[in-house]
Amino acid sequence: MKVFNIRNSKKFFERLTNCIGEVEMVNEDGLHLTVLKGKTPPDMFPMTYMDGKIRQMELIFERTEDCCEMLSYLINERNLSC
Repeated sequence: MKVFNIRNSKKFFERLTNCIGEVEMVNEDGLHLTVLKGKTPPDMFPMTYMDGKIRQMELIFERTEDCCEMLSYLINERNLSC
C-alpha cells in the first residue's frame, strides 16, 4: 500500500500500532525495513515521522486485515490521497 500526504503522522503511526501482523516499509532503494511486529509502542518509530507530514510511504502488511483496517482509517479520516 502506498500512502501519500499524511497530514498527522503521529495519529497515523498510533493507528498503525493496532496492526496485529508485521508491517514493512519499502525505502527508496527498494529495501524492506520492518516497521513493527505486532503491538509496537508509537515512541519506537523514528521521530522524523512523528510530528509532521508524510509525503509518500510504501507499506507492506503481513495480514490483509491490517491493510484493510488502515485503508478504512485513511478513508474515514480523509487522509487518502489519489
